[in-house]
Amino acid sequence: MKKNINRPQSKQGRPESSIINSQNRKNNQTQKEYQNQIEKDENNLIQQNKRNHQNQQQQQQQQQQQQQQQQQQQLNDDQSQKNKQIYQILRKQSSQQQQSQIIQKISKYIAFHHISLQTFWKSQQIYVQFEQFLEFIQQIGMIILPNEYENLQQELQNNQGQITISIICEKIKPWHNQENAMLEFIKEKVLCMAQSSKNKYRVQSQKGARQLNNTNPQKQLRPVSGFNQEYNKNLKQQQQEYNLDEQNRSTSYFNMHNQRQKKQEQSLNFIITNNKNEQDYDTLVKMGQANELAEQINSNNRYRAFKRPDGNLVVHVYDDDCLYAELTINEFNREFTSLKMQHNQKKNTKIWEVLSENKKALKGRDFSRNINKE
Repeated sequence: MKKNINRPQSKQGRPESSIINSQNRKNNQTQKEYQNQIEKDENNLIQQNKRNHQNQQQQQQQQQQQQQQQQQQQLNDDQSQKNKQIYQILRKQSSQQQQSQIIQKISKYIAFHHISLQTFWKSQQIYVQFEQFLEFIQQIGMIILPNEYENLQQELQNNQGQITISIICEKIKPWHNQENAMLEFIKEKVLCMAQSSKNKYRVQSQKGARQLNNTNPQKQLRPVSGFNQEYNKNLKQQQQEYNLDEQNRSTSYFNMHNQRQKKQEQSLNFIITNNKNEQDYDTLVKMGQANELAEQINSNNRYRAFKRPDGNLVVHVYDDDCLYAELTINEFNREFTSLKMQHNQKKNTKIWEVLSENKKALKGRDFSRNINKE
């Protein structure tokens, strides 16, 4: 006899064991799917990492190639610069060793006749044109052929087509290392000319003042003589010649008016040139004072006068014999005032102290001796 086993049943009438088994199956399937998904994700990650690693390796290789190319290019540039420097050095050496025939000819002539640069250079500027240089050569008695002009221009002219003192002192052997002495000579020459023009202007102004002061309102008559009679005859003849017809008077008046205007313009130009010479002289004096102040301040700046082709005076500022600025007269005056202020600040001098020292100096002078002598 079979025993009837009472199994628990669900509400639907199925046994509970079958339900549990079905649930376990489902869970196993879900776990397998989950594991498969995890494996897929892991594989994808591994592949992605491989790809990233490959990309990094490719980038590193590209960077290394770029660095190698840059290094190679830099080496090529350095080599080209070295080659250029070597070429320039060799060119300078060859130019120094193989000097042109025209320069050798000039240097031999100057050395044989003992001609100094001060006597050769007739200009008041530090540069001249090629035609002026040929005139200087003709004045010392040297002859240069027309076929030698091109070689001379190539040797002595700069990029602006000018022949400077520095180029001449560098190329011509008897005048080596004479540039500074020649510049000082030109400076003294310009100072002397400015001083002479200033003295002439003072003498002329004093003469004009004397003529104005010595005018007599009353005419002083003197006795009649034979000389006076001849003089009066000449005056009458001149007056008769000067008397013109009525038709020509308008043209004569117009010409006289033009002559007066020309005289006025000449007088104005004379006054302007004299004032300009005085201004140039004052700037030259201030330039010497500025150099002294710069030495006291321990400054490297040095000031030198330079005259342009248009006649205007400018001041060149040198820093250890290197030109780095060009100043007009007004700019130089500002520079001079700033130098004086720096000098006073260095000495800790004040305005009232300077004025008191000047007053003491005036009080200490004895003017009675000069009055007694006069």
